[in-house]
Amino acid sequence: MSAEKENVKDTLGQRMKEYEKIWNSRVLDLTKPIYARIDGRHFSSLTKNFGYPYSDLNDYPLEKRHNKFYGDGFFKLMQNVAKALLDEFDADIVETHSDEISLGWLDGHKIPFHGEYFKLVSNMASYASSIFMKFVWEDVYRESRDEEYGADYASMVIAEHGLIPSFDCRILNVPDVVELTNCFVWRQNDCVRGTINQYAQCWFSHNELHGKTINDRLQMLENAGHGNYLKSDEFEKIKLGSFFKKKTVVLPIEEKYKKYNPNKTTMIRSQIVQIYPGRLAPIVNKTECLFGEDDK
Repeated sequence: MSAEKENVKDTLGQRMKEYEKIWNSRVLDLTKPIYARIDGRHFSSLTKNFGYPYSDLNDYPLEKRHNKFYGDGFFKLMQNVAKALLDEFDADIVETHSDEISLGWLDGHKIPFHGEYFKLVSNMASYASSIFMKFVWEDVYRESRDEEYGADYASMVIAEHGLIPSFDCRILNVPDVVELTNCFVWRQNDCVRGTINQYAQCWFSHNELHGKTINDRLQMLENAGHGNYLKSDEFEKIKLGSFFKKKTVVLPIEEKYKKYNPNKTTMIRSQIVQIYPGRLAPIVNKTECLFGEDDK
């Protein structure tokens, strides 16, 4: 290659990189807490026929009340995706409800890619989409095979709607740990409203619910005889969202490690554990409930 052609090539590459640099220069402030929210794309259409996770729906057809994908299956599936994101991106806490996942970092220096905005949003969204389908394959495919069509239920529904599950992501700095905590209060409030609305829609028509507030809908459910279920542990767990964080634990040493240190009896490991902070909005010490060492 002649020097002239090489210079042209170098100039072209440099110019293209300058265009990229304009957009790639956005970087998070690593000295402040970071919050990320990952949302399922088209999941309302994708899951509308997948049933509900409420065991109280005794009058519903079985296929709508419970199935592997959106009954307990979808609930646990999203929990698994949330835990995988917590581990992969080294977050301090993760919360999930419905088709969304929130992550929080107290220390921005823990986040990958030196806080580069576009690398983070693209990698977190793509990882969530990939790991979601991995769990669909492993946890749903093997147990949801349709005998008539010889295909797994999840793939049939995806094909029926012409939609491929994917996630989008937004990530941002917040001023301090109090506002990071408030991000999770906000999302839990959304979960409470969404769960009550969804459960009410199981029993009442759109016209019956039109113009009704959350309190109105709760009263309607109570009057219809569903008050006990609304107070059940199962409904409470769904209504308040699922929270997970990493915790350092001391475990008995595994047999395979004993040969390296015969006198050692324990080992320290990091485990992902579920925490139950309760309803955050009325709690005074919300931050301690979420980020403190003594979890419930």
